[in-house]
Amino acid sequence: MKNRNAYPKRLTIGIAIILAILFLNFTLPQPYRGHIFGKVYVHDKNFTCCKGDQLMVHKYYNFTILFISVDSGFDVEPIGKPIKGGCLIQCDE
Repeated sequence: MKNRNAYPKRLTIGIAIILAILFLNFTLPQPYRGHIFGKVYVHDKNFTCCKGDQLMVHKYYNFTILFISVDSGFDVEPIGKPIKGGCLIQCDE
């Protein structure tokens, strides 16, 4: 008679792999674990420019799932208060 409560072998292995990845993601320090999940900012690609009289910073990011980059782009944030006539480099947008 077969044991109906036993999980299929593939399902058990799949669950074990997922749990191992999650365990490593939350226990290893950042420099060693890489970027398994989430948005990671790449500071080398950041730049600033002005929209009107407001200085804006463009922060470059990669969004990864299981080490695969699924999205990338720029988050745009204002810096400080607008300064009338204080911006020299205007954004192209």
